[in-house]
Amino acid sequence: DLIYMAEDAQIGYPPARVWGEPTSVMWVYRLGLEHAKRLMLSGESLSGAEAERIGLASKAVPAGDLPSVVEEMARKLASIPANQLAMNKLLVNQAYENMGLR
Repeated sequence: DLIYMAEDAQIGYPPARVWGEPTSVMWVYRLGLEHAKRLMLSGESLSGAEAERIGLASKAVPAGDLPSVVEEMARKLASIPANQLAMNKLLVNQAYENMGLR
C-alpha cells in the first residue's frame, strides 16, 4: 500500500528489455508512457530517489533514516481507526478498478 525506500536503493528488472515483464502493461498506467518505455526498453535500474520522483515509491529517504520514518508512519496509521483505514483503502482500490486497472 505504501512504498518507502532508501534514496540510494536500486530497483529494476533488466530482462524487461528482452521479454518484457509480467507487469509491463501496469507500468504504462502507473508511470506514464515515457517512463514505462524508458524502463522497459533500457532495462535500467532506478534509485529510490528517482522511484519517488516518478511515482513508483511513496517516499524515499536517506538509508539511515528509513527505519525511523517507516516507524513514524506505522504509528500514525495505527492511531487511525482500522475501519476508517479499510474504507479509505477500499475507496481508492475501487476507483482504480473503475479506471480499468488492477
